[in-house]
Amino acid sequence: MSSSHREETPPWRLFLFVFLGIIAVKASHTAYLRWNNTYHLDRFLELKQESLPSSIGPWEFTEFDPADFGFLDQSGAFVQSWRYETSEGQQAIVSFDQLGWRDWHELCQCYQSTGWTLAKRKVIEDNVVVASFRRDQHSSRATVVFSIFDENGFLMQPPDEYVRPEQTTAGGGRFMQRFESDANQPIRLTNQSQVFVITPNKPSIEVEAALIQLHRRTRQLFRKQWTQFKRK
Repeated sequence: MSSSHREETPPWRLFLFVFLGIIAVKASHTAYLRWNNTYHLDRFLELKQESLPSSIGPWEFTEFDPADFGFLDQSGAFVQSWRYETSEGQQAIVSFDQLGWRDWHELCQCYQSTGWTLAKRKVIEDNVVVASFRRDQHSSRATVVFSIFDENGFLMQPPDEYVRPEQTTAGGGRFMQRFESDANQPIRLTNQSQVFVITPNKPSIEVEAALIQLHRRTRQLFRKQWTQFKRK
C-alpha cells in the first residue's frame, strides 16, 4: 500500500463526531447555567421519546437522547435529540434546543467552530434556514435545516445575510459576555429547532426536500408543545 494513501473516514464516524459535539455543547451551556443562578430550570420544557412520531415521511425513528443532566435537574431539559433513518440508511438528527438565547442565534457559527466550512446558506419561506457545509479533510458534506422561535412560540425572521462571528454575540467569548452583561435582566428564551444530516456528496434536490419536510413537521410539534407548556 502506498504511503501517500489515506484511508477515508467512514461516514458513521463523522456522524458520531457531530453527535458528540452536540452533547459537548449541552454540557458547556449546562455548566454555565448551573453557575448562573438567574436561570430557573422550570422554564425549560421536558420532552420525551414519544414527543415526536415514530415515522415522518421516509424517516423512521431509531434513537432518543433525553439530555439527562442529573446533577442539575431531573427534567432532562435544554437540548434533546431524536435520530431518524430512511430505508436507504440515510441518518438524520432532529434536535430541540432550549439554551436561553436572546433574539436570533446563528447556528452556522456553531458548526463552523467544530471544523465545518460553510458552503452555502439560504433562507426559504416560512423562516427556515438551509445551510450546507463541507469538511476539507474528508469528502463528506453536511446539511443543516433550522429555525428559531421565541418564548411565545412566534417564528423569528432570519437575517438574509450571514452574520460573521465578530459581528454578533453568538459565538466565542462574547457568548459568555452577553449572558454576564444581561444577568440582571429578565431572560427572554428563544428556542431552536434543527435537523442535521451527513451525506457523502452534495445532497440531491429530493434529499434536501425530505430534510425540509422533516424539519417543518418536527418544528410544528415543538412549537405546539412549547406553547401548551407556556400556558400552564
